[in-house]
Amino acid sequence: MSPPAPLYNDDALLRVSDLTVTYRPEHGILVRGLCQVSLAIRPGEIVGVLGESGSGKSTMALAVSRLLPAAAEVSGGSVWFQGVNLLALSERAMERVRGGRISFLGQDPTSALNPVLRVGEQVRQVVRAHSDESAKRSRETARHMLQQAGLDEARHYNAYPHQLSGGQRQRVAIAQALVCSPSLLIADEPTSLLDPITEAGIMDLLQRLVCEAKTALLLISHDPELVRRLTARTLVMYAGRVVEAGPTAQVCAFPLHPYTSGLLRSRPHLGLGGKRELPSIPGGPPDLVRQHVGCAFEPRCQQRAGECSLNDPPEIVDVEAERTVRCFQELGLRDE
Repeated sequence: MSPPAPLYNDDALLRVSDLTVTYRPEHGILVRGLCQVSLAIRPGEIVGVLGESGSGKSTMALAVSRLLPAAAEVSGGSVWFQGVNLLALSERAMERVRGGRISFLGQDPTSALNPVLRVGEQVRQVVRAHSDESAKRSRETARHMLQQAGLDEARHYNAYPHQLSGGQRQRVAIAQALVCSPSLLIADEPTSLLDPITEAGIMDLLQRLVCEAKTALLLISHDPELVRRLTARTLVMYAGRVVEAGPTAQVCAFPLHPYTSGLLRSRPHLGLGGKRELPSIPGGPPDLVRQHVGCAFEPRCQQRAGECSLNDPPEIVDVEAERTVRCFQELGLRDE
């Protein structure tokens, strides 16, 4: 079977091909955190990556940003950004890309901000590191960006992180990430530690700022509703592999993979008598230390058949234009 055609031609801003990442924990057993992950992002496009904790979403983001921990390494594939192979760059050259042309926004701004440095100065330092602006001009740029992020620059520029709320700290982190107008922002669960009301405000802000700056956004989340609302295309990940990809509206309305269907069902709703119910996918994510035969989702899949546990892992196949899925059902190995 021929591999699926590339999503786009070489107009992609970021193209990740067959990216594989392995971890070597202290006990020495190799763990494959990513297996042949591919994606493409156009300039200015917002793409979602959806999956449970442990599915490989954050590993993929860290690999693209060259921020993997010491125990992990890229063992296969390529990462091309604006025509440059990021995996071939020296660390010094990558530092010029990271923060200036590619920015990373994590889920915990408390750990990302220096507790003993005023937040305005922390934003200004990003400007100084990636431009030749003077001290005065960089200070003005930082103040403007804090204001764009919804903060009172006169009051918050000289504040310390502990003097701000969680939502305000995340706004500072957004200001840091976007102050140099990067071409790509990778946001890894940027609102998972916030309450629902603050989350809505932060995501509306982030969407507005990236659209105004024409910055491409790779949004990593476990929340299907957030991905559905903000993104144009979605990749669904499970056990380190992409199991489904396509236009977000189609993926959410007509999921092809049983795991995607389970994620979309796992949203709270009111049951009989007004009781709040939360459907879930049975079981838990697989142990990646153990080599699973066949489809990794098979133990939790309500549509599984005998072939699912006997064959090699299913290949990813084209189903229709820009839609791919990794499931034996689509390969025609199940009886309908």
